[in-house]
Amino acid sequence: MSDRVLRGTRLGSVSYESDRHTEFAPRQRTVYDCANGHETAMPFAAEAEIPFSWECRVCGATAQLRDATAPEEKKGKPARTHWDMLLERRSTAELEEVLAERTDFADLLAEEQAQISPDDLVYFSHWITPEGLPIRFDTHFFLAELPESQEASHYPGEMAGGLWLAPAEGLRRHARGEFRIP
Repeated sequence: MSDRVLRGTRLGSVSYESDRHTEFAPRQRTVYDCANGHETAMPFAAEAEIPFSWECRVCGATAQLRDATAPEEKKGKPARTHWDMLLERRSTAELEEVLAERTDFADLLAEEQAQISPDDLVYFSHWITPEGLPIRFDTHFFLAELPESQEASHYPGEMAGGLWLAPAEGLRRHARGEFRIP
């Protein structure tokens, strides 16, 4: 048993295997030159795709592969704008219809027989939906106290449902996973 025990060794930090009877993979030595005159030599596997640039070991500048020509720039996708993303989901005619249906805030108040003074509006927050959600928005919210004769409700064109509750209850429901608070 004592011949199988390793005492006082740095187990895990030292390999007890030898390289006898081991065939190493074929390698190629590449040399990179940086603008400051330093040379960085790197070994790569023979079948590896050799990168055109490498970080200089001496100064950290970008060094280029010796005796190589720069690869052709890959054409990337142009950045998508909000307009591009809208056009992916709706046609121009549909967007024009939505714009034609929009309601001025004063008209909305009159239609709903609501009375509110702009002086009563209090800035509440700026929300941007988290990345990765299927629909995203970026909007500002304002609050106002409603007169006792009016009752608040959610706008059915924007949400499937709505509810009014105390902030502490909202946090409890969020903790239970009933809904998400961004």
